[in-house]
Amino acid sequence: SMAEGVLQTPALRRDPSTFPQQQEEEQQQETIGQTLCSTFSTTINLSVEVVNEKLLALIVTVAVGSPNDEPSIMDGWPFDGGFPSGSYRVLDDLEASCDAVAEALMFSVNAVGAELTSLKDAAFAMAGDIGPLLLDPGLPQTARANISSSLFPRVSASVRLVWSLVELSAYTSMKRQTCIGQVVREGLQWALLSLAEAMRQLVGCMWHMVNMGSFGDYGSPHRNLQLLLGLFPTLYESLNLVSDAVQQIGIDSISIGNAAHEPEGMFTNTVVLYRKLFPEQAHLDKGLLRTILRLLPMDSSLCDFGGLDGRYALWLNDTGLVDAYAVDGIRGISELTDGAVMEADLTTPNLTLWRQFDCVLSLEVAEHIPKQHERVFLENLARHAEECLIVSWALPDTLGEGHVNSMSEEESHRRIVEVTGFVRDDTATKMLRESAEIEWIASTAAMYVKPNSKSNFTRRDKLVEYELTAQKKWEDAHVYERNAPEEGAKDAPVVLREHFMVTFAIPYMNGMLHLGHAFSLTKAEFAVRYQSLKGKNALFPFGFHCTGMPIQAAAGNLKRELTHALESEDESSGPESSEQEQQTSSESKTPLWCPASFCDEELFITEWSGAAASLERKAILKNMGIPDDEIPKFCEPQHWLEYFPPLGKRDLKRFGVAVDWRRSFITTDANPFFDAFVQWQFRHLKAGNRLAFGNRPTIYSIRDGQPCADHDRASGEGVNPQEYTLIKMEVQDVKPEWNTGDNNKVFFVAATLRPETMYGQTNCFVLPSAEYGVFQMNNGEAFVCSYRSALNMVMQELGPKTKNEDGEDCPVQLATVKGSDLLGTPLSAPLAKYSTVYALPLLTISMGKGTGIVTSVPADAPDDYAALKDWKTRKNWRDQYGVKEEWCVPFEVVPIIRIEDMPEWGDEAAVYLCESMKIDSHKQKDKLGEAKKLCYNKGFYQGKMIIGPYAGKTVQEAKPLVRKDLIDAGLAIKYYEPEGLVISRSGDECVVAYCDQWYIRYGEEEWKNKVLDHVKHHFETFNPSSLNQQISAIDWLKNWACSRNFGLGTRLPWDKRWIIESLSDSTIYMAYYTIAHLLQGGVLDGSGKHPLGIDAEQMTDAVFDYIFDLASEPPADTAIPRESLESLKREFNYWYPMSLRCSGKDLIPNHLTMCLYNHAAIWEDRPDLWPEAFFTNGHVMVDDEKMS
Repeated sequence: SMAEGVLQTPALRRDPSTFPQQQEEEQQQETIGQTLCSTFSTTINLSVEVVNEKLLALIVTVAVGSPNDEPSIMDGWPFDGGFPSGSYRVLDDLEASCDAVAEALMFSVNAVGAELTSLKDAAFAMAGDIGPLLLDPGLPQTARANISSSLFPRVSASVRLVWSLVELSAYTSMKRQTCIGQVVREGLQWALLSLAEAMRQLVGCMWHMVNMGSFGDYGSPHRNLQLLLGLFPTLYESLNLVSDAVQQIGIDSISIGNAAHEPEGMFTNTVVLYRKLFPEQAHLDKGLLRTILRLLPMDSSLCDFGGLDGRYALWLNDTGLVDAYAVDGIRGISELTDGAVMEADLTTPNLTLWRQFDCVLSLEVAEHIPKQHERVFLENLARHAEECLIVSWALPDTLGEGHVNSMSEEESHRRIVEVTGFVRDDTATKMLRESAEIEWIASTAAMYVKPNSKSNFTRRDKLVEYELTAQKKWEDAHVYERNAPEEGAKDAPVVLREHFMVTFAIPYMNGMLHLGHAFSLTKAEFAVRYQSLKGKNALFPFGFHCTGMPIQAAAGNLKRELTHALESEDESSGPESSEQEQQTSSESKTPLWCPASFCDEELFITEWSGAAASLERKAILKNMGIPDDEIPKFCEPQHWLEYFPPLGKRDLKRFGVAVDWRRSFITTDANPFFDAFVQWQFRHLKAGNRLAFGNRPTIYSIRDGQPCADHDRASGEGVNPQEYTLIKMEVQDVKPEWNTGDNNKVFFVAATLRPETMYGQTNCFVLPSAEYGVFQMNNGEAFVCSYRSALNMVMQELGPKTKNEDGEDCPVQLATVKGSDLLGTPLSAPLAKYSTVYALPLLTISMGKGTGIVTSVPADAPDDYAALKDWKTRKNWRDQYGVKEEWCVPFEVVPIIRIEDMPEWGDEAAVYLCESMKIDSHKQKDKLGEAKKLCYNKGFYQGKMIIGPYAGKTVQEAKPLVRKDLIDAGLAIKYYEPEGLVISRSGDECVVAYCDQWYIRYGEEEWKNKVLDHVKHHFETFNPSSLNQQISAIDWLKNWACSRNFGLGTRLPWDKRWIIESLSDSTIYMAYYTIAHLLQGGVLDGSGKHPLGIDAEQMTDAVFDYIFDLASEPPADTAIPRESLESLKREFNYWYPMSLRCSGKDLIPNHLTMCLYNHAAIWEDRPDLWPEAFFTNGHVMVDDEKMS
């Protein structure tokens, strides 16, 4: 039917008689074509008849015996005596016939065109695949009807379809030879689809013969899927293994032609046999099993009723934590499983095994028990369960073979309770379902316990009891509150023992803490406890970060969202609609985590990575367990600071970390003590000439209206501005639809890192399928480029800005142009040998980098050479894209660079590499990537110019000189864009803009060398990889923007217009830990009673200088008592330097490197106070991305 449908499509019903009359030459061509097709059609039809005849003969031979009365394969299975000789003879004839078809096809292929060569392989493949498969002894009798009624009509139709398409394509190719390949390819695709369906049916019949239960039934969705995926050779091999095993075991119940299941719905032992032979395809829910181990006391006993092959019991026994058994009613099950499963009919009234068990497990068994045996089955479960049952019972809509007693969850629950007298443990049931990995088990798994039974949670409850008791004891004894000892105390020899201070990168408080935080902070937790056990006075302080844009952006997004919701509600149909939507939203929420052990109340957290990213801000807050009436308060950024840090502290205390909570604090000016500390730090940086102010290219968020530093980014941490040279190629023929008006000149602009190669331009490239724009620029010029690059340009003041519909800055766009409409545009390329070059297609251009316009230098760019060669030599490609010969064919490679130590490369490195690496097309990305790396490295570092005024100079010398000449002549412009994709936390793609800002002069040579020396000789990173990354980051980090216009944080003390960004205010707060408890007394924002009676206003620069050992005497004008100052100073001097800092490795390029730099700046002459060690861990991965 598929083949018939294709043959009747309008495109293939053309009658040659309807062709319009052509000129004499065309009529002659048509006559030749008709004669050719007639001859070819006759040959093919005869061959097809021969093939069909031989195929049908083969059916007869295999199914009923050969004409010489040789026995049929079907007379006895499996066939022991080899194949009938007649079968071999028919197979030989079949293959010979297919050879004849292929040869006839090849004759016509040579006549019609080279595009048809693939059909020869298809014809041979037909003979090679179908023939041997049909001769196998595994072909069942039941397949006879299927083959005769379905298989060969399909094959025949498929073959005829291909031939018919060849004939028709010859007619349609009289004027357009290029379409013949497409017509044949489409026909062949339909033919092969039809053939694949025939193959699938054939192999399905084979599996049906072996009676393989739900995994092998004819028509089984599971098996059909594998067949459709082209796995029938694997299945066929499996079939042979199964048949061999059947013969070796010799179990009577395995017989040919039986139904897939035993009478009354129970599984046959063929399923067990299949699972034994192919264990990787059997289900094992390890998530469920791990939870069962958590629920059961150690050394509990468990029996899996209906355990089939016993794999659940075997897995549990391998843990050594429980004793597990399995029973099943399959005949011969003990022999099949080598004794792992005991045979017992679970529907036997009053079944009594050799013992009872603490827990009875029965997964997906009850639905296979007929209704009349249901009560007996449940009674047998209860009779053998001393404490609990764990049962899953398939729902009516669950797919599966042999389900004769499926029921709803409510009904199965009622029946279990009614028959067994057990009650459902809802807490345990929830744990089982949330951990189950198999969908149908997760939907119904439940634990039932005997009334008043508590043993199922004894193990867990006892551990929790121990945990809470220990935590309460530690808290009451203040064991984690560590102080610097007072000198002269009676116990001084003990308390003055060696100290240890570990810190952890403070988490950001725009939500709840998660598993990623726990994973990383445990490194600090392990360290502080270990050092305490060694007898050290070990301290672990912990703070909460609130500085920056994330909270500000989240609050703003929520405010806009709620405002929009109110406006929409006013326009809605009424309260009923709103209530219904709210109910639907609530019901659709899927709770995945419930930190009930962390919290006094239950909180349901949805999937946090991918799903949360698509949620609105209100939904995210709601899924954190925040009440609806509380959510509007989060429109104010301050509320985030008040709400989340206490919850973070609560969860960490329940987690049991060994933290001195007296020293905790939040950042920003909401905490006046920390605010004063940061101001002191920045005044020191300014006084030490570590800060500067200027207009610099900066990663910028248009939506936020300010620079977007690392901590303000949703993605793209560590991405910096990349400087390019923007090459201006003047358009010689400006099209009126570009609306350029009074613009004097219009340019295609290409961003390049190699301006010195512009002497070798032969053309430029555009992406035909992309959308380009014509944009107004300065000096009456217009640029043709991508919108994204034009946006970068106007933010760098290269052109005028306007506002979009959202009120955001955007370029002035004169016209929108399809890339295909730019092809063939004549251009004047600066420095090029050719006075005119043309725009050609390049199918590999990325519109997410550069301008979307690519200048072409084929002598030294393998991509450019491969693409130019494609357009010069592939006429069919030129025809497809409308590329004229004069746009590409006359243009030869222009040599520009010679690599003297690679003489075999000549003066055209890209040409040599493409030919030597056998690169035939610009679509060969992998090979071209390798060639590009070789060519660019050798050319840039070892090459010399052989053209232009700088001939004889090295490429490295010539590059800045050529760039300057181009810019001075107005032929190029300096241009920046992010070196990778950066998305702000407000959701917009960031650009590079020139911004006035304060920045820290990281990378200044003397400063950098001091830090490098410390890291190389006086620092511990615990592994060479981290050390190398740290050294690289110190060398790489340069001027860092440390100010922004708005957000949360501390204002620059000398210019209140600016707020210090979030990474810059969190580089030496470890020193603040040493005194925070004496200033804030454990109150996060410092608003409580101050232990030493000191107010934030009293914390002047001079006071901080004395406390942090930068001054030998306290300030004379301070009102703070000397005793209080000495207490503060003693804490700092005792705990510093910081012994260890723990963090994720992603903070090496920014925060950790800045920490080293700032310690070296503040305590410039005291390297003994700089950090001693960093430990950086990797990440927990979810879907190949770091979870936190």
